[in-house]
Amino acid sequence: MLLLFIWILFRLHKKTQIREIFKKKHENFKFQCSTLVTIENVTCKEIYNQIIAKVIRIPFLFNHVKNYNLSEFITISNSNSLWDELTKTLQTPWKITLFQETNTKCILILQNHRNLMGGQQRIWGVINELFSNKYFPIKKTLEYSDCSYSDLIYYTQKIVKKYWSFFVNKPILNQIQKTTTSLHKYDLPKVKKICKQKHCTINDFCLAISIVKYKNFLFKNKNSIRVLMPYYFNEIYSYFIVTLYKKDIEKSFEEFIDSITYKTVLLKNNNYKYLDCFFTNQIQKFIPENMIYKLYIKNIHTIDVFMSNIKGFTIPKKLKHQNVENMCSIYHSYNRPLEIGVLSYLQNITITITQNK
Repeated sequence: MLLLFIWILFRLHKKTQIREIFKKKHENFKFQCSTLVTIENVTCKEIYNQIIAKVIRIPFLFNHVKNYNLSEFITISNSNSLWDELTKTLQTPWKITLFQETNTKCILILQNHRNLMGGQQRIWGVINELFSNKYFPIKKTLEYSDCSYSDLIYYTQKIVKKYWSFFVNKPILNQIQKTTTSLHKYDLPKVKKICKQKHCTINDFCLAISIVKYKNFLFKNKNSIRVLMPYYFNEIYSYFIVTLYKKDIEKSFEEFIDSITYKTVLLKNNNYKYLDCFFTNQIQKFIPENMIYKLYIKNIHTIDVFMSNIKGFTIPKKLKHQNVENMCSIYHSYNRPLEIGVLSYLQNITITITQNK
């Protein structure tokens, strides 16, 4: 009886981290992400040993290396196609591939399986360690204020509606015949200026401009699409879902941003995020991991667009004396019609759009 009581307490208080559910394999989803770092005035051979020396000093990565054999984890590409490297299925938890784009420009590709690390840890925990000029972000505890009873009811309705989507939305069964990724680079100060004028976030702007670029593809046979946007609140992972309509995108770009902001303004509220994460944590205490996995996968199947925005670095990064020109994140994880990655670096913001059709 005592052992049963202890087991019940353990079950009720066991936390299920989002990365744990990705340990399971799926026939359609790769559950892997890629971060590309462009390094100037250098060849892959010149920085190969430097990267090895850096990795050895990062326990988070090196602890996964068996028998001190790094040959499977750090390689120089022999391929002429960057896309071939990005679409390979990982056989290890993480991998670094050095790709020679031009005679004087090297691209470092950091790939990882989602059960190892998420986006913030990939950028701030690994990329930050690989390159010099260390700058660690200040961990801030996001504040939420006391909300009224009517606010609480309103937030709860929105949260329940999100989880109810598990059961009411039909899966999108897209037979993928071709996958392409495009990169779009924007001036960050100009984007911030537009966002200030429109009272929207950078996320809203990046989502709007991505949807507009691919509106004919996304709205070809439907009048509405669903977008999943993950977020972190006090180191807790969750996400919100917005539905966008064809009638809104047929208006001006400014009006389309307004329609997105109208839908996301509540979901970006700290009180909403706090209650959403609290609700999610309570569910995960009572529901077995296998069921959480199935619910998450079912929800992903109903998404037209997956979007992730990771805050990048505001100061220049280097590998010894070589400058980092740019960074971007590419998602080829869920085989959704559109997968969008947003990553800022210095005064630029890069949007990568992977199209599965």
